[in-house]
Amino acid sequence: MNLEQIKNHPITQKIIVFFKELWKFLKTKLFIKNFLIALGIAIAFFSCIFLFLNIFTHHGESMFVPDFRKLSLKEVEKIAKSKKLRFEVIDSVYNAADFKPGTVVGQTPPPNFKVKEGRTIFLTIKTFNDEKIPMPDFRSVSLIQAKADMETYGFKLGNIREIPAEHTDVIEQNYKGKPILPGTLIIKGETIDLVIGKGDKKDDDQSSKKDSI
Repeated sequence: MNLEQIKNHPITQKIIVFFKELWKFLKTKLFIKNFLIALGIAIAFFSCIFLFLNIFTHHGESMFVPDFRKLSLKEVEKIAKSKKLRFEVIDSVYNAADFKPGTVVGQTPPPNFKVKEGRTIFLTIKTFNDEKIPMPDFRSVSLIQAKADMETYGFKLGNIREIPAEHTDVIEQNYKGKPILPGTLIIKGETIDLVIGKGDKKDDDQSSKKDSI
């Protein structure tokens, strides 16, 4: 069978007619319109799929916990919001010498710990008010004992004044120049002045008696 016979064969003619009709249809406005609509739908569909996969794969991604120490709660809120983290203040403390009132002194989990976004960070802050405790009674004990007791309670020893007395124990405790009674609320860490006895009053009385004889 030669080329001419193949070309004139009925099946070949049908194939040629089919492709001619198809080509005419592909050039019609109806096909182009439907093709563009289908293409747009396909692009939108695959864009949504890729967007969903991107969100899904990044959702719950691990991150390092920021260091909130020495920051105010306003600063903590700003950073936590940007990192999609939550925070909760669970405790406050008085004794934090290197921290300003209202700032974070501790956190759980600690800085640089890996967590998922949305994790709650538990904070401990330094209280805004100074700690007050009832004033102890440092009277009627030796100066050495009084010093030890003051250190235990967190007070500082100020001026020591001696007055005539038969003993050398503490006679009076003063705060800012005035006597302070036991049980009075006072800021922990304040300075307390003490008045103690000289322990020479008895000797002075005996000397006076000898002089009179």
